[in-house]
Amino acid sequence: MVSYYTVLGKKVPSHILAIATIVATVGGIALPKYIPSSKSESPKVVPPPVETSASKDEEFDFEKLIGDFLKEEQK
Repeated sequence: MVSYYTVLGKKVPSHILAIATIVATVGGIALPKYIPSSKSESPKVVPPPVETSASKDEEFDFEKLIGDFLKEEQK
């Protein structure tokens, strides 16, 4: 015998739900491979960010931060 589930007010056999789940999963994985994307154009080159003297002064010092944290924890 087949067990039935009520989906949107209708009785649906469990094997139909299993088939639908497999088809949706495989289709969701395979479909994007076959859809043409608009990325076929030449990629745009983004220039690297320009460093300013202010950013060099405010450089993040990880070792100093860890050292200060450990000193506070030892107190």
